[in-house]
Amino acid sequence: MVTSCVDEKRFGEVEATRDRCENYAMLSRLFRIEIDEPLLHSLIDSPAPDRTGNADFDEGYRLVREHLDGIDDVPAGKSALAIDYCLAFVGYGTDPDRTGEGPHAAYPYESIYVSGASSLASASSAPVSVEYRCAGFSPTKERIVADDHIACELEFLQFLVAGELSAEEKGDARAAAALREQQLAFIEGHPLKWMRDFESAIETFAETGFYRGLARMTRGWLEEDARYLRGVAGDERGDV
Repeated sequence: MVTSCVDEKRFGEVEATRDRCENYAMLSRLFRIEIDEPLLHSLIDSPAPDRTGNADFDEGYRLVREHLDGIDDVPAGKSALAIDYCLAFVGYGTDPDRTGEGPHAAYPYESIYVSGASSLASASSAPVSVEYRCAGFSPTKERIVADDHIACELEFLQFLVAGELSAEEKGDARAAAALREQQLAFIEGHPLKWMRDFESAIETFAETGFYRGLARMTRGWLEEDARYLRGVAGDERGDV
């Protein structure tokens, strides 16, 4: 089958967008709840991605891969990661709304790091809730207290990229560009604002390299995706 250069370029753009959508879906899932056995099997068997050139993403993935490669017994490995998930993000036997005693875990909510909110269900999470509603998005809130959980923010980006993918498949360049602009504004206005502090907290509470690596890899991915989106926008404007 013969295709034009334009068709090949469009196919490449669609595939890149599909990959970005899948990346956001996986990152969101890994932060939402503990890893189950089927997912752990899949992670262990997954091929290593090409190096991105982003030092944080590549080092984060190295830490994750190192942990996965050390798992000989999947049920035991799943249990160990479940314990570490609770240590890192929940805190054993603690109430995240208690004040005056310092954090007991790296609570994965934007308001904790950006506004210093002491209550997870506070009004500090309202800005992301408004953005979700305006976009027609409803986050998966399995065991999640507020909309500004990192899993929800990553899922929202998955939702926006899925919309971009649909627009690209239909050949609607204007709609795709608008969605990319929305993605960049959200990345810069929300997860990138607090990801470094969140990562530092995970370093304190997580006991395995898996969640430490996941945090670093996620920050690297967000930085790299923001760079990609700026570049595409510049190309569309004809920036030199």
